[in-house]
Amino acid sequence: MNKSRGISKLLVPILLIVTALVAIAIGIATGEVFTVLQKATLICLECIGLG
Repeated sequence: MNKSRGISKLLVPILLIVTALVAIAIGIATGEVFTVLQKATLICLECIGLG
């Protein structure tokens, strides 16, 4: 019983990491990198009062 719990303890983080990497790859493939960078820059400039 402890062995199956140990496997599930490892499976969840690995599954989350794989899911995150797939989402990042899809974002890069669809050209969302520029959009995210542009929005982050705008938010940062608004935060310091320049935007």
